[in-house]
Amino acid sequence: MSQKKEADKLDKKAIAKFKKILLKEREQIVGDVKQIVESSKEMGQDGIQDIGDEAANMYNKQVLLSLNENERIRLKEVDESLDRIENGTYGICDECGGPISLKRLEVRPVAKYCVPCLTKLEKESYRKMLAKILLSFLFVVMDSFSGFHSIIRWVWRNSIFLG
Repeated sequence: MSQKKEADKLDKKAIAKFKKILLKEREQIVGDVKQIVESSKEMGQDGIQDIGDEAANMYNKQVLLSLNENERIRLKEVDESLDRIENGTYGICDECGGPISLKRLEVRPVAKYCVPCLTKLEKESYRKMLAKILLSFLFVVMDSFSGFHSIIRWVWRNSIFLG
């Protein structure tokens, strides 16, 4: 292993620190979700309400449910990170297999990618999204033009946007 990779590799102390952080975050998420569920059960249970109260309660329940979904996503990320700690792959990029910098893990302990790979993946994702939007636009706007199908075939054949 190169000296750079050896220097970037997390030691047992750092891994224990991140495990503690992740376990604390997991505990907080589970507590928050329990509190959200209890709050959503309590809404609308306080007597007779008019239509405005009902609408406000329905809106609040929707907000709580969406928060619950966000918490579920966070919990999944934390659990995946804890699994990586257990199987010895925490701090290793899922894309290139190289080390994830200590600074990145300190900012985002659930990180699965090193900064260069994350940047590359985000650019690819953005490029593909832009290609889909552009092709959709071409289908809608140019549908009446006679050469439309040949333009689309040329774009797909040359793979300008999809890499």
